[in-house]
Amino acid sequence: SRTPFYLFLLSSKAIITEMSVDVTRKCVQLHGGMGYCEDTGIARYMRDAMGTTIADCPSDLHRETIAHLLGFPEAEKCC
Repeated sequence: SRTPFYLFLLSSKAIITEMSVDVTRKCVQLHGGMGYCEDTGIARYMRDAMGTTIADCPSDLHRETIAHLLGFPEAEKCC
C-alpha cells in the first residue's frame, strides 16, 4: 500500500511550508519596516513562502487528508 509513503509526503509538505512561513514572518518582524521593503529581498521570500502553502493543495486540506488516513472518524478526505 502507498499509504505510509503518502502520509509521509503530506506531513512533510505541511510541516515544511508552514515552517517557511513562520521563518519569513519572524524575519520580517526582526527587521521591522525594512522587512517590507523590496530592497532587502525579505518581502520576496515572504511572498514565495506564502505561495508554497497553497501550491498543489492548501496545507489545511493536507491536514484533513492526514487525519483521514490516520482513521479519525470526523475527518473528510480532501485533495
